Amino acid sequence: MPKFYVYITDRLHDSGILGFGHERVFSEIYDAESKDEVKKLVLEDFDYMPKVREKMTAKVPETERFITSIHELNDYWHNIWLTTHMCKECRNQYTKLEKSKFRTGGSTEFCSAECQKQFNMRFEVASVDSYNSATVYMITHRPTGKRYIGVTTRWIMQRWWEHIKAKSGSPFHQLVLASSITDFTFEILEVFKPSEHDPYAREAFYISKYNAVELGLNSVSGHMQE
Repeated sequence: MPKFYVYITDRLHDSGILGFGHERVFSEIYDAESKDEVKKLVLEDFDYMPKVREKMTAKVPETERFITSIHELNDYWHNIWLTTHMCKECRNQYTKLEKSKFRTGGSTEFCSAECQKQFNMRFEVASVDSYNSATVYMITHRPTGKRYIGVTTRWIMQRWWEHIKAKSGSPFHQLVLASSITDFTFEILEVFKPSEHDPYAREAFYISKYNAVELGLNSVSGHMQE
């Protein structure tokens, strides 16, 4: 059965992009035999819409707030919307359709704008080679003994503060938010020049050494440079 990509825009909300456009309020993929069948399915899901208006024209009455776009998916667009990606920060899997449906934001390398922000805070946009030193650190949750290993080229206490304020949804940050700051210890494992050692490789070494994925709070065995 053919698949159709559907998105609905709200005429009353400006997207803010270059001063024009409308806010996209819904995205979904429907299995249907034709566009007419898709229109019926959309109206079932959005019974407050008087009809499915596919094109934005001067003839659209002001009372019709929502505009619906319907596109049959070929192989190319099927891959665009439904291919599974892995977030560069939290390593959770997502599709472009899910990002569109839930409007999580962020570039295509991240599942959300929050994850992209956290990743950039760790290493910013610049190459780690532009910094004088890198630090591998370990945060231990006292009540459970579970460890989190990280690496940063930023001021180390600033990195700790970023963890305290983060809302990425990762198991580690959820535990931080649910705990007292006194429940954690913060240790420096190694300091080195990024020009002499790969920070990501050193982080991965200590994550493996302390088995911080299976027995700790790391989600993955280290960040890969891509």
